[in-house]
Amino acid sequence: MRILSIDYGKKRTGLAVTDPLQIIANGLATVSTHELFTYIETYIQKEQVERIVIGKPMQPNGQPSENLARVENFYNRWRKAHPEIPIEYYDERFTSVLAHRAMIDGGVKKKVRKENKGLVDEISATIRLFAIKKIMILPIYIYGQPVLRKVAEDITPDYPDLKVLINNMYETLDSSNGIGLAAPQIGLPIRLVVIDLDVLSEDFPEYKGFRHAFINAHILERDEENTDSSEEGCLSIPGINEKVVRPTRIHVKYMDEDFNEHDEWIGGYLARVMQHEFDHLEGTMFVDRVSPLRKNMIAGKLKSIIKGNFRAAYRTKIRR
Repeated sequence: MRILSIDYGKKRTGLAVTDPLQIIANGLATVSTHELFTYIETYIQKEQVERIVIGKPMQPNGQPSENLARVENFYNRWRKAHPEIPIEYYDERFTSVLAHRAMIDGGVKKKVRKENKGLVDEISATIRLFAIKKIMILPIYIYGQPVLRKVAEDITPDYPDLKVLINNMYETLDSSNGIGLAAPQIGLPIRLVVIDLDVLSEDFPEYKGFRHAFINAHILERDEENTDSSEEGCLSIPGINEKVVRPTRIHVKYMDEDFNEHDEWIGGYLARVMQHEFDHLEGTMFVDRVSPLRKNMIAGKLKSIIKGNFRAAYRTKIRR
């Protein structure tokens, strides 16, 4: 679902919006302020909006600006009319300055900046969204979501906002107390995985400080002669833990965050975590690898999860 940003003005208002996965932010429109409420009501009929952020006009010294009363009226009117879509304030000090600077740096001529004042409002709203989404906890897609069964695709270095995406995946991982997260688990069918084993460093000191992203990851070979069985769980399948037999060594190829290529054999606990996460890139989940007997025993729980009957201490997204 999208986040909508409002740069509220006396005569005109700039709007910006994220994409449905809340990864990319772009300007949406500049509208007459007296038409703003109707415009947004029409927009939410076409697009799913999770929340609205509106700039709170304050002076640099922290005192209210003359536009605050108008913003508060809109804020209260929206909360009363649409309690299903929360609206929240965001400190907008200096966003207009940053917008002007962005236009200058982008080569926008002085005449255009002066005549197209609505562009400043739209850019200000976009800057606000970028500030909000720099650190964002994304919802985990839950068992039953079609994206979890797709084979993910490789990406190129110009993939939009890749660094932001990786940072957000780390934030999401941290907030959910996980150790690994694959892009399909946040709704993106791309070959991207983040793994953080530093949280296990007391038991596995060799993983102290281990926090890495794996781009375009592929398993080339598995040492099937050496396997072990260990219990696994998954953020996308809350409440279920089962033993899974996996090879103890794997041959992998991947790119790091700087798109340097790596081709190596991996062993130990990392090999298990990689296999679990890289499975997601092939549309496979750990429950597909449990014994037939155990699969039958957990079938009812999996059906309940698909229906949304589960508990999780993190944001989730079920199939609708």
